[in-house]
Amino acid sequence: MPSSVAIAANPPAGEAGADPLAAVLQRVGALGDEALSRAMLAQAETGEPLDKIVTRLGLMSEDALAALLARECDVPLAEVGDFPEQAVAIADLSVPFLRDHRVVPLQVTGDAVRVALANPLDADAIAGIAFATG
Repeated sequence: MPSSVAIAANPPAGEAGADPLAAVLQRVGALGDEALSRAMLAQAETGEPLDKIVTRLGLMSEDALAALLARECDVPLAEVGDFPEQAVAIADLSVPFLRDHRVVPLQVTGDAVRVALANPLDADAIAGIAFATG
């Protein structure tokens, strides 16, 4: 998990395409057409999430990508102090789900759940969290 990750999720409205992150990266000009095409090709070949590929290929740093996602999704970045000392369990969210979607539960209070997401545009993660928490 990056040192700073976006918390919660408010995806920008109107993002189109198969991968909302690709649309955001293109719209804000974070990657040139060639770099984005290279990342999309790697995604198609490996099945890895685009955000992991973008950072693994060195096209953006994790911190720069996290800041971009936080800004575009209008969510805060999680800082080191936001992470609990003890793991926070959310009923019906398995460890494999959390790991695969790179989600860290930060706090459960009453009927509110606060999580850190490596990619706040991950619709599957958001849907899974919403389903599990009602």
